[in-house]
Amino acid sequence: MMENLVTPWMLYILMGINAVYSLLALQDDRLMERGYFRVGDILGRKESWRLFTSAFLHVDYMHLGVNMYTLYIFGEILNPILGHEQFLMVYLGALLGGNLLSLWVNHKNYSYTAVGASGAVSGIVFATVILFPDMKLGILFIPIGIPGWIFALLYTAYSIYGVRSQLGNVGHDAHLGGGIAGAVMLIALYPDLLIYSWKPILAILLPAVIFFLILWKRPDWFKR
Repeated sequence: MMENLVTPWMLYILMGINAVYSLLALQDDRLMERGYFRVGDILGRKESWRLFTSAFLHVDYMHLGVNMYTLYIFGEILNPILGHEQFLMVYLGALLGGNLLSLWVNHKNYSYTAVGASGAVSGIVFATVILFPDMKLGILFIPIGIPGWIFALLYTAYSIYGVRSQLGNVGHDAHLGGGIAGAVMLIALYPDLLIYSWKPILAILLPAVIFFLILWKRPDWFKR
């Protein structure tokens, strides 16, 4: 993999779509309602486009700002390395993976709704960590930076706990699914990473595989 000396304009385009669509929808309830993720509309009315449109909407300015700031920090690193097409592939793959996991977890709750780019952003974060497993990342309440692969392990474990306990008003399932999908997309593009970046890959995928096996055997394992 060689670094491309390109301006990360794909990152800026995605940030722009998120910002414009979210800001317009925050001023127009009908636009928001037409685009957000709702299980009943996706499964019952077959409005599958909501799997995509919901990931470009945000509930308020803080939600939008946090997601776009995180996307900018990691996208500035990743977009020039992957190039525009592959960066977009990882982003959209993570977006879809996050919402599909959320749909699976909440498939019996037809009133469940969600919006936000967090799943796609989680995929970009995990892909960056796989490329730079020893990069130092800050985490809340820990005053020093921790290696990226440890951050990935903690984030995956916390997301699994959040899915099971339905912790807070947060889409932990979308975060988890997006992070995993982003990692898988990057590995599919660059299989040699299985050798050179095994620590963050193991930290992400091993607990995720255990989680999926538990859900497969015990679908009532998490609270609803």
